[in-house]
Amino acid sequence: MRKKGYATHTTIDAVWKGEDVVLDIDILSIGETGIGPYEFWGAKGYDHGNDVIDEWAITQVMDEAGNPLPKDANKALIKEMELDDKFMDSVDEMLQDKLADLVDDRYDEKEDDL
Repeated sequence: MRKKGYATHTTIDAVWKGEDVVLDIDILSIGETGIGPYEFWGAKGYDHGNDVIDEWAITQVMDEAGNPLPKDANKALIKEMELDDKFMDSVDEMLQDKLADLVDDRYDEKEDDL
C-alpha cells in the first residue's frame, strides 16, 4: 500500500564488510501497526497505530564519496547484501528510524486519507 505523504526514495549510510557505503533505497510500501477498525462494547473506532516501512529495496550501492558502482558489480553486491539477514535487519532499523524524515512537506493530508 502506498501511504500518501511520504517520499518514495531515500539514501542511507551503511557499513558493508568494514567498508562505508551509501545505499539508494526505494520505499515500496508504508503501512501501519494498528489493528484497524474495531468495536468494543458497542463503541466503534479505528486504531491507526504507527507508520512503518513495510517494503523497501536497495536500488544502487555507492562508495562513501557517492560514486555509483558499475552496473554488474552493483547488481551482484545487492544480491549478496540481500542474503545477509543481519545486514538487511540493520538497514531496516535505520530506515524505520528515518521514517519521520521521509514525510513529504508538500503534501496536505486530507480527511479521507486517514
